Amino acid sequence: MNKYLVIYHAPKAEVKGMEYPSEEEKMAAMMPWFAWKEAMGDHLLDFGNPLMGGKKLTPKGTPVESQKEVSGYSLIQANSYDHAIELLNGHPHLSSGACEIEVHEAIAM
Repeated sequence: MNKYLVIYHAPKAEVKGMEYPSEEEKMAAMMPWFAWKEAMGDHLLDFGNPLMGGKKLTPKGTPVESQKEVSGYSLIQANSYDHAIELLNGHPHLSSGACEIEVHEAIAM
């Protein structure tokens, strides 16, 4: 099977909306993610983590704020790009309508 890096993109307003006042609300918001994790089975290699405050390095190595709105990642394995995309259909990150998912194949060196 091939490995695919799944990159989650969310506008800053969506990310700000992920600040929950209580642990119970946070856990309730994560339930669709946990269901997706369970459904992925062995296809999920790394559930990943949220990402915040990215920096881009210029050719001179100077850090500047990234404008890419990357909000997290996961690592999955699938038989092909088509299979990877099939596994991501209905992913909870897409439910808001404002968020996107990017998929990149990790090429073995």
